[in-house]
This record gives sequence, structure tokens and C-alpha cells, in this order.
Amino acid sequence: MDALCERLTFQRMRPAHRQALVEFLASKGKPADMAQHLAPLVLDSPYFALH
Repeated sequence: MDALCERLTFQRMRPAHRQALVEFLASKGKPADMAQHLAPLVLDSPYFALH
């Protein structure tokens, strides 16, 4: 997650934001389900808008 966020937004997420995203993705179940949601969530985040 950190590597993808840095690659897409050129910055790290704040720990609280990262934890919220981890908890949301964990509620999605299987790792394959998590992966399909991660990039769109990062790209739709304020981190992407600020790069």
C-alpha cells in the first residue's frame, strides 16, 4: 500500500489515513478483492489531488 501510494502520488499517507484504508480493505474479505479497490481509492484521495 505504501509503495503504491508513493508511486501514484509521490508522497506517503499519514498513519491515520493509512490505518483507515487498511481497515476498509480488510472488510472487503479476500486479498484479491482488496487489490482491486486499492488503486482507485488512492487515485480518488486528496493525496492524488495534491501531487
